[in-house]
Amino acid sequence: MAIANGRYYGDSATHESTTSRPYPGKSHDDHADYVHLSICKLPSWTSSVLDMEQPFIDGTTVVYNQTNDPKVVQAAKTLFKNPCTFVAGVPDMKFMRQFPFPEVAFWGRSNVGKSSLLNALIGTTIARTSNTPGRTQQLNFFNLGDRLMLVDMPGYGFANVPLKLKYQWEDLISAYLNERDQLKRVFLLIDARHGFKKNDIEIMTYLDELGCIFQILVTKSDKIPLASHANLKATMEEELTKHSAARPEVILTSAERKMGIHELQQHIVAL
Repeated sequence: MAIANGRYYGDSATHESTTSRPYPGKSHDDHADYVHLSICKLPSWTSSVLDMEQPFIDGTTVVYNQTNDPKVVQAAKTLFKNPCTFVAGVPDMKFMRQFPFPEVAFWGRSNVGKSSLLNALIGTTIARTSNTPGRTQQLNFFNLGDRLMLVDMPGYGFANVPLKLKYQWEDLISAYLNERDQLKRVFLLIDARHGFKKNDIEIMTYLDELGCIFQILVTKSDKIPLASHANLKATMEEELTKHSAARPEVILTSAERKMGIHELQQHIVAL
């Protein structure tokens, strides 16, 4: 079993020569000398072991899960000091463009604070914020320094939009998640005040079925007591053990107080 382009490939007879991995090859017979794991307790689910080590976007290899490592910190600073510009809004896959950079997508319930988090991540306003759910009505692509694409996805759940438009969004998102080879990770945003809701679990199950790697970002963490942070994180991480495509680490963030932003940047740069 191997991971390529953000998806799982379990067929041992399948080669990955067309992928963007640094060392394409068979998914089942690599010599153990080429496997590198940090000295730590191994997680208990498959996705964690398979994705323990990833290369930097600039090619430098680092062990994942080593936030605050000087190399990771410096790489994050270098990446996120680059300008970030809006390059395309895609309402339908027939308008989709191909970009020569890896992509990370941000998704969540309507009004979860996605635009605010994106602005905090970049350090300037790139996404329009609104108190009205459903304002993001297309896939919005942002180019970060000609090295990475950030994708702002339409929210799900409470958007007060016509049913026809919701179906269009569903078709667009389904096609994007299924067909976009350069998609490396979906960051799924969860409001700290509400935790996982039914539709969040349904979305995670859907991503499991696609084999599309996702990671949980908790937004608005400043809106709940600090004493409850550890319990919320532990509860969420326990739920994630049920989801084969989930990364095990939950990142608590606050766009208003810039909490967790550097940690998120370091996770992104290690993809």
